Amino acid sequence: MEKVQENKIKILLVDDDPLMLTILKNRYESRGYGIYTAASGEEALEIFEKERPSIVISDYVMRGMDGDELCIKLKKLDSKVKILMLTGQKLDNFVIRAMKSGADDYMTKPFSPVELDFKIEKLLKG
Repeated sequence: MEKVQENKIKILLVDDDPLMLTILKNRYESRGYGIYTAASGEEALEIFEKERPSIVISDYVMRGMDGDELCIKLKKLDSKVKILMLTGQKLDNFVIRAMKSGADDYMTKPFSPVELDFKIEKLLKG
């Protein structure tokens, strides 16, 4: 894990799809954010405890810890962290479970990168 400059807004990306992590990392690093990536909920928690990013963008269905469990654990560590679920799960019950677990917003894949940009900005302001 490379060190991010202290003055940058930190975002933690969590997805078990390496291509998705690479695309998002490149997009948001080029916009000046400090980016951390994790391939699992367990790895995300380790990074979160050390780096305390402002936003976590996470997939919902991953090996091991799912998005619900990750949201609950992140909010216990820092109730102010903003969590955006970015997932292929479109069913209402997944949206409801994620929001009840502490997610602040929810987007489904495939997604509009411009819409994701706006959601990140909104979470940072709120």
